[in-house]
Amino acid sequence: MIKEKLAMLKDCIKNNLSPIMIENVTKIAFKNAVVIPADCKIDELGEKLINNEWTEPSWLVELLNKSNKANNILVIDDLTTISKDEQAKFCEILKYKKVGKFELPRNCVIIVLAKKVSSDTINPLLYSLTSHI
Repeated sequence: MIKEKLAMLKDCIKNNLSPIMIENVTKIAFKNAVVIPADCKIDELGEKLINNEWTEPSWLVELLNKSNKANNILVIDDLTTISKDEQAKFCEILKYKKVGKFELPRNCVIIVLAKKVSSDTINPLLYSLTSHI
């Protein structure tokens, strides 16, 4: 079963199919990925007004700096540590692959990690935006 899931994940990454929700995997499995903890504050996800100009959040700057690499992975870590209502803060990233006016790199694969994926633990809208492996 694990080999099948790994093969599916490799195919999804190779074909840039994302976002992908994976159960019972830790962020350690994704070397050099940019990681956003699910329990981050909502203002850490969005653009910020600095000196009267909108700027990208720090995690997006890091992702953009890696955008010329083959494996450009954004990991949303441990989604089930927050409520289903709070999980909705990731909808824009998952649905549109952007934050405000700032787009994620085209070669960016979004991975959502969760301990247990079920209707009790995952926001239905978020789940509908992902491929579950």
